[in-house]
Amino acid sequence: PPSPASCAPTPRPRPDAPGLGWARLGSETAIEAQAPVAAAKGAWSGDIGTVTVRLSGTRLRREFLGRVGAGLLFAGLLLSAAVTFLWVLMTHFLAPIARILRADAEAGPIPPGEVPDDEIGTIMLSRAEMLFKLRLAEGQARALAVSEGHRADELGRALEELRQAKESLARSEKLAALGRVLAGVAHELNNPLTGILGYAQLLLEDEALSTAPAARADLERVLAEARRCQRVVADLCAFSRGQKPVKARIRLEDPVRGAVSAERPRLEAAGVLVREEYGPEPGFVLADAAQLERCVINLLVNARHALEKSKGGLVTVRVLARGGRLRVEVEDEGAGLSPETEARLFEPFFSTKPLGKGTGLGLAIVRGIMESHGGRALFERPSAGGARFILEFEPAFESAAGSPAQAPEPGAAARLPSGGLCVLVVDDEAEVRSVLLRMLERLGHRPDAAVDADEALRLLAAGSYDCVLSDIRMPGRDGFELFAEAIELRPELKGKWAFVTGSIEADTWRRVQETGRPALQKPFASEEVARVLAGLA
Repeated sequence: PPSPASCAPTPRPRPDAPGLGWARLGSETAIEAQAPVAAAKGAWSGDIGTVTVRLSGTRLRREFLGRVGAGLLFAGLLLSAAVTFLWVLMTHFLAPIARILRADAEAGPIPPGEVPDDEIGTIMLSRAEMLFKLRLAEGQARALAVSEGHRADELGRALEELRQAKESLARSEKLAALGRVLAGVAHELNNPLTGILGYAQLLLEDEALSTAPAARADLERVLAEARRCQRVVADLCAFSRGQKPVKARIRLEDPVRGAVSAERPRLEAAGVLVREEYGPEPGFVLADAAQLERCVINLLVNARHALEKSKGGLVTVRVLARGGRLRVEVEDEGAGLSPETEARLFEPFFSTKPLGKGTGLGLAIVRGIMESHGGRALFERPSAGGARFILEFEPAFESAAGSPAQAPEPGAAARLPSGGLCVLVVDDEAEVRSVLLRMLERLGHRPDAAVDADEALRLLAAGSYDCVLSDIRMPGRDGFELFAEAIELRPELKGKWAFVTGSIEADTWRRVQETGRPALQKPFASEEVARVLAGLA
């Protein structure tokens, strides 16, 4: 048999690797690909030929366009499905939600035509009903809140009125207590003040002092200080009793100058300087000059106490017009006041001074006097520090019947009717009797004295008197009982009777008015005695 080697095909050349290129296929250009083909059987193996593949351009274009068309068809179907999904989403989901939100913003109902007939529409209607009930509840809650707010305001006003009423009641009770205390204290103060004023005035009228100017100056100082004490007691009494001031049209700066002049020595002794500032035009007010002077003195005393802590300083006193009103300002450079102190500044009995240094009545008296004048007492905190107190008045314009008040001229008492009267003086206080007897003798009258009602009745029964000056508060029978018994004994004395009293009690003065007789208030000066006797003569 032949050997395997003799049966092997004749080898043909083949490409070493697959190839790709261009070839002519008739009249067209084609892509040609060649690849060797190998075979093996048993121990034999070898190449058996070459595979050639030709692809014409026409077929290639058809294959490409077919595949691109299929891709485009699939993309179109996918886009249509997406658009349909978005349309359904917008129509059935987002549009109702947007309408609901718009209805919430507009706070109005949704028109029936805009409610879809499906589950979303049911949700919209349910939510609209819920919102309607919620808004109704909110409206009722707001109405209730407004109503409760009005009630709260009314309750607040009622509580404020109650607080003010309680404060007014507490103030009235304090003033009533003050009045009861002053009623007793003033009587005890007025009796010795009567002696001091009376004897000082008698000494000043003594011609022997004309050669002793220093002693005369000292006596004038004593008399001025005693009259100052008299004014203090009188103002306290007027404040506690609510006594109306005796008003006249005065120049506002006059009592201010008087207060500064009276208080300047004590201010300068404490190292306090006083600066006065008065407006170019005089301002007139309808006021009680003595009470206004008392107000300014109280403010100056407060300023002095405030500056004593800092070893001196400056106090500025101004009289000016502002906002159609007249003002008196007393400003100091002290440490100022805390808000707590400022809130209670004008309360009776409230004081920031140490025990024994103040009564707590100074600013309360100022406020009471200003209120009785239709004015205001105010406090301001200056920007530079310290304290500023203000007395504010309505201006008094000159009228046909109005003119500035004129002070009594010196020696006015000498022009009053005097001399020749037989006067009975009834008083249990020896110093008051003595001063009154000396004054009557100096006026040229013939005085007699009794210590109580019993002695007075015996003298009236035994002698003949032209007029009687009788104290009211005496041991045993008082002055009113003596008056009633005396006019029974001698009816002609009813029009010749005058009371003398140091009392400030309202009931006492009411009873005096009921008798229709005049009253001489202790302490008194000889001019006042002469004026009362002139009315009885």
